[in-house]
Amino acid sequence: MDVDEGISIPADGSDTDSVYAEEHMSITATLTSSVYDYKYENGRRYNAFRPGEYWAPNDDAAQQHMDINHHLFLMTLNGDLHLAPITPNPHRILDIGTGNGLWAIDMGDMYPSASVIGNDLSPIQPRAVPPNVQFEVDDFCDEWTYTPESFDFIHARSLFGCVADYPKLYSQVMKTLKPGGYYEQIEIDVVPKSEDGSIAGTAFEHWGPYTIRASQGFEKPMWVVNDIRQHFIDAGFEDVTEKRYKWPMGGWAKDPKMKEIGLFNGAAWDRGCEGWVMFLFTKYLGWSPEQQNMQEPYDWDAYASTFFPQAEHLVSLAETAEKAGEKEKASELFLRASAVYRISRFPVPRSRKQQEAWTLGKAAALRGMSLRPASEGGIHEVQIPHTHRTADEGETIPVYHVLPPNANKDHPVPCVVIYTGLDGYRTELMVWAKGWVMRGVAVVILEIPGTGDSPALKTDPKSPDRQNDSLLDWVDQQEGIDSKKVLVWGFSTGGYYAIRVAHTHRERLLASISLGGGCHHMFDSEWLDHVNALEYPFDLAGSLCYKFGYGDDMAKFKKEAKKFSLLEDGTLDKPCTKLFLVNGTDDEIFPIDDYYLALEHGDPKEARFMKGIKHMGEPESFMVIVKWIYKLLDIKADPVEQMKTLPFQPKY
Repeated sequence: MDVDEGISIPADGSDTDSVYAEEHMSITATLTSSVYDYKYENGRRYNAFRPGEYWAPNDDAAQQHMDINHHLFLMTLNGDLHLAPITPNPHRILDIGTGNGLWAIDMGDMYPSASVIGNDLSPIQPRAVPPNVQFEVDDFCDEWTYTPESFDFIHARSLFGCVADYPKLYSQVMKTLKPGGYYEQIEIDVVPKSEDGSIAGTAFEHWGPYTIRASQGFEKPMWVVNDIRQHFIDAGFEDVTEKRYKWPMGGWAKDPKMKEIGLFNGAAWDRGCEGWVMFLFTKYLGWSPEQQNMQEPYDWDAYASTFFPQAEHLVSLAETAEKAGEKEKASELFLRASAVYRISRFPVPRSRKQQEAWTLGKAAALRGMSLRPASEGGIHEVQIPHTHRTADEGETIPVYHVLPPNANKDHPVPCVVIYTGLDGYRTELMVWAKGWVMRGVAVVILEIPGTGDSPALKTDPKSPDRQNDSLLDWVDQQEGIDSKKVLVWGFSTGGYYAIRVAHTHRERLLASISLGGGCHHMFDSEWLDHVNALEYPFDLAGSLCYKFGYGDDMAKFKKEAKKFSLLEDGTLDKPCTKLFLVNGTDDEIFPIDDYYLALEHGDPKEARFMKGIKHMGEPESFMVIVKWIYKLLDIKADPVEQMKTLPFQPKY
């Protein structure tokens, strides 16, 4: 990886008031519906603005790859967002080819004095951003419309395969930088190398030549890592500096930092390589999609094993910290290990190794929570007797439970029952516990049928009713819980069960919230036929097939899936408790049509849709729901403080 820095012009100019030249204000693309009219090819999604000008997809799998790469760059630069010695109070910063915008967002947080702009062909950046950050749909290879000498710092990452005319690009960078401003560009070498010759005879040996050949047909070079320094000099940049870093592939390195970089680099290749070659190899090398053999990793044991070394490494670090009496550090590291084990068993633990990851992930999560002070939740596991079970179902319902310290027989408290999703289980959703306990609310977290440790029969549409009977009987027996103030919050697939329980157990619940769930169209064959190429990063249809008890028999699942429909079994037309439906209008996991359908049937319901946002409408939806619960339970507090209890950044 190269990092190039350059001072463009001696510092003798002045700032400007506007970043845009007035005569060109109307040229920059406006975010209209046309830029969201994405192009689909070979199961991947591509930019609608200037289609065909960029080779990489912009779908959810591609964005996950961008997330991983952002983390790789941060690790490589020791947590720094840049190496250029820019002023501590810059006014304007530009990120060209911003991708999903993570770098621009982090820069906005780091430099509140600056107006940060990110441009890209795809409008895939989040809507919830710092107030000083904005994103544009634009082609940075076109003539720039920014006012000359208007930016303190211009940044670019991974432009390989993006630019046909580098002299033109750098000329525009020079023109737009303020005197004394900096330009920094990070590039990745697309030709893998090994110091010991170990890639000889492997696919990696052929990767570089194939990629270079394909990009020659595309007429935008991919192998630019050795050329950009000279391009900088030729463009007139001063004091050009180049630094090179190595990224291992996999977890073989002995150095702890390099080992972690290698593991994340392996994950980046796993998530990214199909997108890297699908466009270029099919169009310019004449390959078929099948030839590339870049399908989802159906060898689930091999996939799961990739992440075990990093999870085991984190557990080892946690145990060392625990022995040293560093409880906070040990807790965080155990919980991070659990998160890596979650990736390993993602999306559902189908194989032996993935099931092992689920077991180890639970153990790490509980060890991490046990080291937290009581004021932060005091979560413990409870085995609730499944008293309403059939002979084919498990004897207990494992849940995570926490009760506020002041809750007792004389002062029972409300309770939020959290239904987990298809791939996020109680080990992940327990992050909500601390905030609710802080507000004097008890929490119970459990898995839905067909996931995690749920004892409910996967293939029986009525098994969740029996699980809820047993669960709510137990809740009624808890002296510290007010059984008249119990509400359910279902996340994603758990939202389907939140809708169901609102009808089947309406007299036992104060309310139910369905976040990103479905109820009918989610089981349509047509939806299941297309959903694998949409928002979900893995095989959503196959994961649902497994979750509902059909193994890998997709044909049978599609044929029988409508037996789970809450419309066809009459559930939606029954009376229900207070039901709040929340989702993003552009959900590509469960169609928003299901919520419109639910609103058309049965009792009146409340709904809030996040326009233009995808699955679950997050993060905006979280605040909407928390505020709704506060109002329902008459909690007089600032919901922002509760949201701050959710862990976003590691401390250690």
